[in-house]
Amino acid sequence: MKILNVIALIGFAVLTIGPAGFKYALSNRTPVDYGTLSAELEKVSLVPDGWEGADHGYEFDEDWKQRLELVDNWSLQVTSPAGQRILVLLMLSETGEQLYHNPEVCYAAQGCEVRGDTLVAEMTDPGLGEFRAVEIEFPGFGDVPHGVATWAFWMGDQWVSPAKSGITNQLGRARYLLKVQLMVENTRIASPTATKDIDSYLEFLANQLRLAKIPSNSPL
Repeated sequence: MKILNVIALIGFAVLTIGPAGFKYALSNRTPVDYGTLSAELEKVSLVPDGWEGADHGYEFDEDWKQRLELVDNWSLQVTSPAGQRILVLLMLSETGEQLYHNPEVCYAAQGCEVRGDTLVAEMTDPGLGEFRAVEIEFPGFGDVPHGVATWAFWMGDQWVSPAKSGITNQLGRARYLLKVQLMVENTRIASPTATKDIDSYLEFLANQLRLAKIPSNSPL
């Protein structure tokens, strides 16, 4: 189980889709006070009312922190009222290589099988944007043979999850990146319960970020 959890959390950070030397033209951006921003995010609750939460304690090694220009990250496991377990990873980074790390490619690099097409789903509340999800098979790993990996970036006041073809234009000029990944255990991408839990959790987290008045992160 521990092996699976590590794979679930680091899968997105194994293969770079874009050029390794990607640099962004942000010379006129407003500087970000990452210390203050990280402290504000530390106060954000990651466990909805009626859900159970447990600290996961995952940490990136120093090489990946530097490569992804990662400033901070938070991880935990939450369980919905329906009993669905979800691993949550929230990442704060500079606008760089992190743009190109998506589970649809990076899980495959870990030897896990990606099933079917990537699902692009609109939030139930249209003002909250969209997320992407892909179904993952874990051959030979403990009691979690399959799951759904979901990811999105928090931009301005909604979730944004563009395709690779548009990611630089939509996110490449952002002041910073705040990315969430949800690994929904033992479920299928077509499961109505899983979709409802993902939507519910992302709506909760969006409301928490809005209440915390996290500085705007809309692209320039």
